Amino acid sequence: MLKVHIVSLFPDVCKPYFEHSILGRAAEQGILEVYYYNPLDEISDLKRADDRPYGGGPGMVLKAYPFLQCFERIKLHSGTRKTIFFTPSGLLFTQKQAKEYAAYDNIILLCGHYEGIDERVADATGADGVSVGSFILTGGEIPALLVADAVARELPGVLGNRMSHENMRIAGGKVYTRPESFVYDGKTFSVPAVLCSGHHKNIDTYRENTKNSGT
Repeated sequence: MLKVHIVSLFPDVCKPYFEHSILGRAAEQGILEVYYYNPLDEISDLKRADDRPYGGGPGMVLKAYPFLQCFERIKLHSGTRKTIFFTPSGLLFTQKQAKEYAAYDNIILLCGHYEGIDERVADATGADGVSVGSFILTGGEIPALLVADAVARELPGVLGNRMSHENMRIAGGKVYTRPESFVYDGKTFSVPAVLCSGHHKNIDTYRENTKNSGT
């Protein structure tokens, strides 16, 4: 079983995602458990989770203490753990990392907002700095869902058919299903003939050729 721990000011943003489809079934089967921690619950001083950045500059920075208090509660869960600190300057998340993270018992996802989380949280928890792309998002919740989804798919039993792992089979960049052709806006749109040929070698060759080219 993998336990995913999401530390966020807005945990309700994430909850519905784990209640449906493949991840919902994984949770029902006991393969995946998701826990939520709101740093605001660790604060008594007027519910302020942020403060002005040292050195000046725009925006507000999330305080270290509330996140570290959440981390202390997460540490009560037994087993190995990996902590992830989302930051635009982090290493780009890849499928290779998803496979590596799936080997842990606990994945801790620290979701920032505003100008981010006090960097000392990453230092104190030994977190991996991770980026999900060359762009800026409002908060870390979407990256947390992305990472949790990719990691969960690597767990035995989450996907009913191991060949559903796209990296274990030949999957084209473009996919098609029935009907074989249809008319839309006066134009006919058809499935590439090779996919309807029944010639498996030619189909595999076509898929391999289009896998990365997108053609």
